[in-house]
Amino acid sequence: MKRKGVPHLVEEILLPFFEKEGYELYSVVFIKESGRRYLRVAADRPSGGFSVNDCEKISRFLSKRLDELDPVKEKYFLEVTSPGAERVFKHESDFIRFKGHRVNVILNQMFDGQKLITGKLLAKENDVLRMIDEATGEEIELSMDRIKRVKNILEV
Repeated sequence: MKRKGVPHLVEEILLPFFEKEGYELYSVVFIKESGRRYLRVAADRPSGGFSVNDCEKISRFLSKRLDELDPVKEKYFLEVTSPGAERVFKHESDFIRFKGHRVNVILNQMFDGQKLITGKLLAKENDVLRMIDEATGEEIELSMDRIKRVKNILEV
């Protein structure tokens, strides 16, 4: 199977299982690092409480299905993880889940003399991100095409 097709196949395998078990797929990558191949799956539970036991459950399910289908002829390592508390937002659900949280917004170009804005996420609607800029205390709106990356900030 083509390397680009492996993540797509894994998504097809996992999505019905995730829907049934209450998981959310964050990412699937199939890469080569230091001469070894890795199939990395990051998942979460929208309701919270994602644990090592969840990683094991997903890994066992996926490993069994991949063994049955045998889509990858070369040796690889399967890793199942959580995207972590300080994740880069990849899905619409990330913007909903972390509404009201502190975020870092990295821009493609300068906005009021800065490329990094930290503040409280208010909403993402119609490709516009609304937030309270910590530096000024003001509400700002940023077009998503100006944004390179949005990342949650872990509060302790």
